[in-house]
Amino acid sequence: MLRFPTETLHRVAYAVCRSAGSDPGEADLVADHLVEANLAGHDPYGIGILPDYVEAIRQGRLVPNRHARTVADRGSLLVVDGARGYGQVIGHEAMQLGMARAHEPGIALVAIRNTYHLGRIGHWAEQCARSGFASIHFLGGVRAGSGSPWGAQEESQADRDHRPSTCLCCVGLPGEDGPAVLWDSPAGTTAATEPPGPGLAAICELMAGVLGGGGISDHQRDGGTGHGMLSLVINPDGLVDRDALHTETSAILDRFRPAGSRPGSVPGLLPGEADRLRAERLASGIEIDRLSWARIGRAALAAGLSESDLDGLIA
Repeated sequence: MLRFPTETLHRVAYAVCRSAGSDPGEADLVADHLVEANLAGHDPYGIGILPDYVEAIRQGRLVPNRHARTVADRGSLLVVDGARGYGQVIGHEAMQLGMARAHEPGIALVAIRNTYHLGRIGHWAEQCARSGFASIHFLGGVRAGSGSPWGAQEESQADRDHRPSTCLCCVGLPGEDGPAVLWDSPAGTTAATEPPGPGLAAICELMAGVLGGGGISDHQRDGGTGHGMLSLVINPDGLVDRDALHTETSAILDRFRPAGSRPGSVPGLLPGEADRLRAERLASGIEIDRLSWARIGRAALAAGLSESDLDGLIA
């Protein structure tokens, strides 16, 4: 295994995205999202997925520098088209629209369709929670680990198409200084590698793909990407006093946390576990197997970087 500081991986991801056509803001946003996925323990949604992005750009399935476009606006209901853009960009912009719309009425429903890979779903609940909003997200239309599994041998597109769907859902509640609760299904650090049960997978694909209009993994609509997310964004101020929200949330989490664990550490429900892993990886670096790193290197060259460019990025 190889080990890299997060700053190095961010430089590599940024440079690959820039060389593949992204403007600086987009490249920075995508690199942030990928490295944060590694820090959260969701490695298959981290920097290891870069080779699939480069290939998708070559094939025209991913188009750099696209932005969220509102195609339906019905008050507290918004439909956003991503025009095959980076999911990290479209998702970020769509959540900003949803929070702005939920501020006064207290709730907004945002459907994202025709976007490329949206990355780690917990990221969107975290974005909302950092701004004081609760949220529920259904992600549909994606096959298990959109690219080759972390550390696995190369796969053909046919192999990828025959993997089970890993449609996901996530729930987040705000705390006093960020997320207080983050349920990312399937919970834990295996969320990106273990498909959910068939019932949950079906519900997520029905909500995001059918109801949200994003299309489903086996039948894309009108040439769409088959990737979509349906998000419910909630302003707690219309429902509960903030002090009560924080106090009662803490009380519930304390009730369920295992004996001897630190306050707020409820497995699968809290950033507590992820915070510990994040601190460890920030301090010691992120491990990447040699096969995955070789794929990243080949993708960097395919995107237009030179061997010397890559060497300079990791020096």
